[in-house]
Amino acid sequence: MNLNEFLRQPMAPWRKVLCEVLDYLIVLFTILGTQSIYNNTSEREFHILPICAALLALHFVLFPDVLKWTHFKRLLYVAVPWTVYILIYAMVAGGDRFKLIEKFVVVLLLYAAYFYGHYLRGTIKDVFRYYVNVILLIALISIFFWITASTLKWFRASAPWYIYWGKDRRVWSFYGLYFHWQNDFFIHGHRFYRNIGIFCEAPMYSLHLTTALMLDLLLNTRKSRFRWFRVIWLAGTVLTTFSITGYLFVMVLFVVDIYASLFVRYRSEDPEIKAQAKKWLIAVTGLGIVLGGVAFSLVADKLASRSGGSRMEDYNNGYKGWRDNVFFGAGFGDIEARQRYASWRRLHRSESGFTNSPMAVLCEGGIWFFLCYYVPFMYDIIVTMNRKDWRATFCILLFVFIFVTTTMEHSCLMLAFLALSLAGFMAEDYKADSQLLGRPLRVPEYHPHGGYEEYVEEEAV
Repeated sequence: MNLNEFLRQPMAPWRKVLCEVLDYLIVLFTILGTQSIYNNTSEREFHILPICAALLALHFVLFPDVLKWTHFKRLLYVAVPWTVYILIYAMVAGGDRFKLIEKFVVVLLLYAAYFYGHYLRGTIKDVFRYYVNVILLIALISIFFWITASTLKWFRASAPWYIYWGKDRRVWSFYGLYFHWQNDFFIHGHRFYRNIGIFCEAPMYSLHLTTALMLDLLLNTRKSRFRWFRVIWLAGTVLTTFSITGYLFVMVLFVVDIYASLFVRYRSEDPEIKAQAKKWLIAVTGLGIVLGGVAFSLVADKLASRSGGSRMEDYNNGYKGWRDNVFFGAGFGDIEARQRYASWRRLHRSESGFTNSPMAVLCEGGIWFFLCYYVPFMYDIIVTMNRKDWRATFCILLFVFIFVTTTMEHSCLMLAFLALSLAGFMAEDYKADSQLLGRPLRVPEYHPHGGYEEYVEEEAV
């Protein structure tokens, strides 16, 4: 049996189960590779990135949809220019070349092939669902430990762990399922631990919670009571992180979701539905103004704090560091370019820490490397706007907000997002194919009520 005949065969039940298990493992290690305790511990090595790469490669071998020449050729058209572009940066700018190639060539292109395969099978939305489910499980566990151990102190930590996060830190582990160390939040004189789950600090946990919430609200069309439980639980978990960025994100996200639904009703041809939607739009606009006032107050308080001062200084230091090497930057992973402008207070607070991604990328890679981020972001925004897929557009814009306000530039989640954009570009013209893997092509259509319809596999003719 040749490859084309193999790809035309219906997927056996055991292969579907294996595919789902692999998907969950890939999602899990993507999460662990994005600012988790396991990926930053200084006393042991969990090999998160190599394991993630191995899982992606295994998926590529076991489900070789992309190896069909028509699809593999498209992959090469993207992979070769991308690799050459990164290698030029590596040769000119220097820095940690091995880590650069490992992450931005090997792992990123494996992610691109992985997502492209899901695009071809029409199952890309399942990957988002798996991510939401894994984050929900982490949130369920973390709330239990945050209430019982961090807040009520019903039992003690099982062991200390040591991580390097800006500087050497000791965190307390609860059986490796939950950690805490940030007890810098006060309410009426009472000190509280911030819920960090399995991540290095609360903003990093908030990053995952808000991303999962965004995917669930804006791209998920499976309406169920459990879905709303999931949304409420994720939003409630964000509250326990005491992260101002997370609070702002959740407020914006809920307003955007309500507006998106009401605008669809407002465009209805039914006059009664349109009139009701208009009334609700006015009410939600008022709510948005109130939340805007709350957001302004939160931002003002944040900027007045030590953390807010550090954030503002990081943008300033990053700009000065980039100005020294505008086009190619100081080299991949080189943080000295921005450190030389940091105040002693900033260095005392965190020797190597940083609080935003854009300036970190510009410092180490200049305009050349920054385009690796800018072009995929802009491509996705333009494509979704041309399709009038407003929920997807808002989803990307909110992810840009996360990118601008947190440090995640080299994380697995960032690599996955860039690869997803490349895979979407490769899949853009496959509508022209008359058949896909032996089946009539079925592209998920966008529904005005939000998100994409379920992929329904059709019988081969």
